[in-house]
Amino acid sequence: MYIYVVKIGIIGGGFGLYGYMPAAVQNNYEVVTLEKYRSTIISRPELAGYVSRLQFVLTEEDLQEECEYLVLARDTASQVNLISKFAGSFKHIFLEKPLGRNSKEHLVVLDGLLKAKQSFSVGYLAPFTNWFQLLNSGSSTYAELSWHCKIDNTSWKSNQFLDRGIFTFYGIHMVPIVQHLNLNIAKVHTNLVDSSLEIRFNSDIHKVMIYLVESETPSFSLISNSINESIVLQTPFGDRGSIGLEDPRVPLLRHYLKKNIEETNPYLNLNYELIAIKLLESIELNH
Repeated sequence: MYIYVVKIGIIGGGFGLYGYMPAAVQNNYEVVTLEKYRSTIISRPELAGYVSRLQFVLTEEDLQEECEYLVLARDTASQVNLISKFAGSFKHIFLEKPLGRNSKEHLVVLDGLLKAKQSFSVGYLAPFTNWFQLLNSGSSTYAELSWHCKIDNTSWKSNQFLDRGIFTFYGIHMVPIVQHLNLNIAKVHTNLVDSSLEIRFNSDIHKVMIYLVESETPSFSLISNSINESIVLQTPFGDRGSIGLEDPRVPLLRHYLKKNIEETNPYLNLNYELIAIKLLESIELNH
């Protein structure tokens, strides 16, 4: 009896290793990654135990030959180049946000994926959280989300982007809410001032406000007419991670990987990116 085994390659020495790699192994996928990551994995106590479950190859081309699925979790510029190189070569590619360094580059990358007929998804994990499932997608919605984000001002994530990452690496996680609540993206209002961003949808039936603020004390809160009590967390995905402990997002990644391997939704994944581009355009226009 033939048993199909998912074989997934991982490129990226950060979140690729401490996020996607444990999630994939725990899903019983065969994981292939680059030899150059071996020492990093061994050096982290929460990852070292996975070494015997991994297959290591020398080059990205070797990895391409071995796998049907690919995780790309590199910096944005590197990811853009790798998408150009690999688009069309895999059954599905898991990408990280954002797809580009601005709205125009984001659109070019998306167009390249579509032209290559490459099945893809971007790692939006909010839909796999408990609080997201409680949001009412009915006819009338009120929701107020506030995320105080700790931004590393020495990181490329803050140095290469107009918004210093407040939307491109934090607010962008809220894209699935726009789709889930069927909000009119043409009616969005954005206001980026210094270290804060307001994203507002206000119509006769929907009032949704998303506040993002740079802070040394991370927190996430949600108030909604579909939830009895306000929700307060360190981040939208639970507690912040700590070196030496499994990343709190691993269970969410397990669901995300499984869903897109078993029943990928090209329409939904495309819509998420079109929404992200519209939000980026609004922020760039109003800044």
